[in-house]
Amino acid sequence: MNIESLTSEGRKIERRLMDLGVIRETRSLEARPEEATTAFGVGYPMKAMEKFLGYYDNSLKIAYNPSISISTDFSYCLSACRYIARGSNDRVFLDGEESQLYLERAKHALDYVRNAYGLSGSFHFYIRRYRKYTDAKGMSESASVATSVAMAMSMLLFQSEADESIISELARFVSGSGTRGIFRGTAFWLSYPGISHRMCHAARVADFPKGLKYGIFPKSSSVMTSSAHRIAVASGFYSSWVKSKYPVLNDLLDSSFETSMLLARGQQEMYNLNAIMLSGSVFLQTSESLKLIRALQEFQKSNEGIFLTGDTGPSIMVASLDGSLIREFASSVEDVYLPGGQDFSQHNKSNIAFRSEAESVLNDMARNVQ
Repeated sequence: MNIESLTSEGRKIERRLMDLGVIRETRSLEARPEEATTAFGVGYPMKAMEKFLGYYDNSLKIAYNPSISISTDFSYCLSACRYIARGSNDRVFLDGEESQLYLERAKHALDYVRNAYGLSGSFHFYIRRYRKYTDAKGMSESASVATSVAMAMSMLLFQSEADESIISELARFVSGSGTRGIFRGTAFWLSYPGISHRMCHAARVADFPKGLKYGIFPKSSSVMTSSAHRIAVASGFYSSWVKSKYPVLNDLLDSSFETSMLLARGQQEMYNLNAIMLSGSVFLQTSESLKLIRALQEFQKSNEGIFLTGDTGPSIMVASLDGSLIREFASSVEDVYLPGGQDFSQHNKSNIAFRSEAESVLNDMARNVQ
């Protein structure tokens, strides 16, 4: 892989974004967490149109290429965070139960925060996910969790000085896609080999696409994709995939992120991502999702303007500027369909109950600190 070329192309895109005034370095802040204070965060998922897999710098979670996403409202996540100055053990409660899995996922981010800001205590989190579906994979839930946790931690550490860029930066250490989750509308995560750590975050580059209609066919899967980044980078096709992204990213910038171009790119990127993973012997789709994809491909032959996309899971999102096309297709198949919208305030109905619940659990955790 020609790293120098990727760095050069990445810097050109960085300059373009800076000239547009949409991105800047995150500020250097002093962390001042107050013990016994609880900070809260919220996160919504998103769907990537220009996708990423694979980290150039796994320690700083810097990806090989920038990526672009559009907000979705299929779920949301609420988080609460406390800092325990005398504590030595981080703890994470997820959906009412202590989670060692999510504690392991958060470890890298928590260690980074302690090292970067000179802290020695521990962090306690209470996290709850709210879904419009029951069981599905490929719904970008990890992004909403990462955003929610990063927001709560940022508010705890920096109080009123916390802004979207620092939240995005911290979310990167939990989940790369989480960098974009803080923004409503179209978000752009700037990342490339050699980028400054302080520039490697996302920014909102456009409103939610006007007139866009979308929805998803939730699909469950038992396939584990925790090693997806490693598998992708090992693919013989990975280098050419990453290289091909930079001209497209410039075209999207030239178009001011025109909706049809974004949707078409999201569809092509789903096929690209699946091919990369398949070359590593990981098949992301199920018999159900494959049948659905084939049906949509047939529908597209006589109905222009409807697009599909997906991530590292079999759930298939459809989008169009013509809502009648989505309704017609959804009614022609037997698969469960979940319409999407722009209800990014739905978490407000859960806030009071969640905060009471979180405070109770966090108080119990604080009393049991050793």
